[in-house]
Amino acid sequence: MGARTWHIARADYHKEVADFLNAVGRYKDWSIVALYYSALHFMDSVLCDEPEIPKDERHPRKHSGMEVGNRGRHQLVASYCRAANRPYRKLEQMSRRTRYDVEKLSEGGNAYDRALPWWREVERYARMMHMVREPIPTDAP
Repeated sequence: MGARTWHIARADYHKEVADFLNAVGRYKDWSIVALYYSALHFMDSVLCDEPEIPKDERHPRKHSGMEVGNRGRHQLVASYCRAANRPYRKLEQMSRRTRYDVEKLSEGGNAYDRALPWWREVERYARMMHMVREPIPTDAP
């Protein structure tokens, strides 16, 4: 299984978990966390096939690179996936906030329902990129 295929499978898995947790109702905070991780894997499925990214960075191991010259997923998404950066970061922020304040986020409706359009933007972006780019083998330079 190639890197793209693996990340898409993980994205689909996390989305299924997110839907399940949201439907159960008791775990709405974790449903948004799972939704974010689905989006994260969609972004990784795009980054792993970005020919302009050096091999060492195509598979980010951390969210943010703090050292000078070190880029994490956030920096790579901002640079190479501009069209999906805003909804991806919105999901990431909501994922962090929901673990501490899900009641506040749910005021005015279900937070999961508000997060879903951002997830759809990320998914749509990733699937479109997959249509126009060939996968890069994991061991390719």
